[in-house]
Amino acid sequence: MDSGADTLLIPAQIAEALGLEKRDEHISGGVFGRGKCYRTRVGFVIGRTNADKIDLGTIDAVISAEKSDIPILIGRDPLFKFFEITFMEYKDRPAIRIAQKKSL
Repeated sequence: MDSGADTLLIPAQIAEALGLEKRDEHISGGVFGRGKCYRTRVGFVIGRTNADKIDLGTIDAVISAEKSDIPILIGRDPLFKFFEITFMEYKDRPAIRIAQKKSL
């Protein structure tokens, strides 16, 4: 999760494996620098089981143009619209607390 990112960033190799469509090209920037990306749409589900799953539907995302070791970055949109996110770095282990604040 990246509170400084606007949206979901998907590395090129993962987007390729998922068969995601590359739409219009644009330049995006962040902690890893500036580079060419493509806009796309992707289903966004958090969780592994039906009981704990949060389905945010199909959202806008960007695909990095170059293959790299950049991880999937989950940005603010749309997650922060529905959840209060607390990053706890002062404890023994970094943790994230997520509390729903608006219905999906």
